[in-house]
Amino acid sequence: MLKEKHYAHERRTKNRDQKRIKERLKIQAIIDEFLSFEQLQQAQQSEGIPSLFNQVTQHLDQHKFSFSLRSRFYQHFRKQIIQYNRNLQTDVPLPTQHLGRVIN
Repeated sequence: MLKEKHYAHERRTKNRDQKRIKERLKIQAIIDEFLSFEQLQQAQQSEGIPSLFNQVTQHLDQHKFSFSLRSRFYQHFRKQIIQYNRNLQTDVPLPTQHLGRVIN
């Protein structure tokens, strides 16, 4: 059977999609590791939100993730905090001042 030919634009599209999927999986793994609702609740009760944010930034700095991954993570992180605040009707601060250096 003949192998199907793939044109360059099809390969680039496929590679781009695979890269995005891998980035989403990495982001979800970081969020699951550091930012589950239980961990956010514990950090809020012990006034440890800034230290939790610092742990996340240290993790990102250690692994030297790409700029696109960092910016996507930051967007998902904000969504996670907003969702947490809505579900539990709390007021955990958004990570604008704490994770500002993540994007840089």
